[in-house]
Amino acid sequence: MTSKTTTPPFSPRGLMRFLERHHKLVRGALASRSRSRHLSHVRQLTMLACRCLWPSYSLGEIAYIMGRRDHSTIIYGIRRAASSWDDYDAAVMREYAEHCGVPNARVLPVIFDRLPNLKHEHAKS
Repeated sequence: MTSKTTTPPFSPRGLMRFLERHHKLVRGALASRSRSRHLSHVRQLTMLACRCLWPSYSLGEIAYIMGRRDHSTIIYGIRRAASSWDDYDAAVMREYAEHCGVPNARVLPVIFDRLPNLKHEHAKS
């Protein structure tokens, strides 16, 4: 008997799967090397959400989950997503919270509280 492993919905990989379905992307698209504008935006949103929702994950761990990227790519993606955050991104994250059964009060404030800091996190001296 084989056991099917499932990704927990409230996890970085669960977030990736949710965003791929939400944006009608093929499974694994966010970890791919594609540089299309739409895919890049969704990938950067994923990086930002991972950094905010799972602060115990290092940049290297997020980079590995996002397709074995370099940690500096994650820093760039977080800054880019934080600077372009809008109401649509907030609505998508609200849907993700509902999908996981996690109260919005737990997800959105965490992201909103960290947004100003993430724009300047790891800034060059």
